[in-house]
Amino acid sequence: MCITRRAEIACHHEPVPELVGPPVVGLTVVEVDGCFHIFNPATKRAVALNETASQIWRLSTGEHDVDDIVAALAEHYGLGHDAIEKQVRATIDELCAEGLYAEAATR
Repeated sequence: MCITRRAEIACHHEPVPELVGPPVVGLTVVEVDGCFHIFNPATKRAVALNETASQIWRLSTGEHDVDDIVAALAEHYGLGHDAIEKQVRATIDELCAEGLYAEAATR
């Protein structure tokens, strides 16, 4: 996953505080009915996020870690942390794979 550790930047899976984001500069982001549609001109790809992925995107500012995002969604949906953590991480991995988060070299 593209994350920023508080002292280091990397793409990996580790159980440490992980800041998610920030988004790449230059994306075209449009919100329709609470869901984001994002175009990345660098990759010439567009993605349409569902409601949950859009909530993750809103929190992917580089100021929230994965646990913050999981906690916010767990509270919103009335679920336990463990019940949604894997799905949140998978969504962040997908957003990273789409090139939507700034790379270490650009931060």
